[in-house]
Amino acid sequence: DLISPHGCELEFKATASSGKAWAMVVTGAHEQWVDPSAIKVGTYSLGSALCHIQDAEIDDTTHVLTLEQCALQRGLTYKAFVYVEGANASYSDGELSPPVTLNVPGVSLEFQVTPHLVETPSSQRVPLTFTAKATDQGAGASAPGVLWAMVVTETVAPLVTPSSMKSLTGALGGTSCSVDAQAITTLVQVNLDLTDCLLRLDSTYHTVIYIEDDMNRTDGSIYFIETKTPVGFSNGFTDFPALVGNATSENVTVSFTAMESSGLTWVIVVPLGIASSATPSSVMSGQHAMGYTACKPANVAIS
Repeated sequence: DLISPHGCELEFKATASSGKAWAMVVTGAHEQWVDPSAIKVGTYSLGSALCHIQDAEIDDTTHVLTLEQCALQRGLTYKAFVYVEGANASYSDGELSPPVTLNVPGVSLEFQVTPHLVETPSSQRVPLTFTAKATDQGAGASAPGVLWAMVVTETVAPLVTPSSMKSLTGALGGTSCSVDAQAITTLVQVNLDLTDCLLRLDSTYHTVIYIEDDMNRTDGSIYFIETKTPVGFSNGFTDFPALVGNATSENVTVSFTAMESSGLTWVIVVPLGIASSATPSSVMSGQHAMGYTACKPANVAIS
């Protein structure tokens, strides 16, 4: 089960009480050409010398050979061989094992529990949870990993890749609405609370989670959560706007109190006949506004 791009472990038991063993990994294309002579000299062997075991002393007990630095590619299948013979290694009169199929996992980490929202997201906050698991270390292994997360628009979502996740390309909101290379441990639940996301209400976004092992090979798993913000207001009035003093042909003063501790405001003056048709979009764009710039304050920070 311990198969990774780095290598594998091969377990076997020989019949002789004293002997030697050789082992190596080859591509599927070279499987048919492996014989005792080839395995002894390492013909077609992949990786470094640590991936080609030579002259290992063995007996008739169970042995495990560790092949390392094999430089295998994720998602591909390879073949491993073990050859054993007696103590006199000059005869090449031993036995070659059948090929052992090595299916290298396509990713270094995957999701044991897929990412999902734990509450309805708001314009500012996206809470979620997931659990990762390793693919290379065997079932039940506790292994280190790394996490990236961000919220993106529907337009950006199809363009997100593991590489763009590492640079948080397209991330919305402030720094607390994304996660940059956070250490995680497989089989341990991860709870994320993305905040300061600055999302529009009644809109659809995607929260993207990417995980991989700690080898920085960009070979992990990516997951998208459709994230819909509820219908509502990002800010409101505790005291509605009211005229202060008398309006003149040049000046109009209004007073109001906003609901949120921080926000933005837009103010325009329009003819009475079209006031009922005003919308948030028309106010923000200054549609039908009277006067010059000073008579239509826009994007003004308030508390």
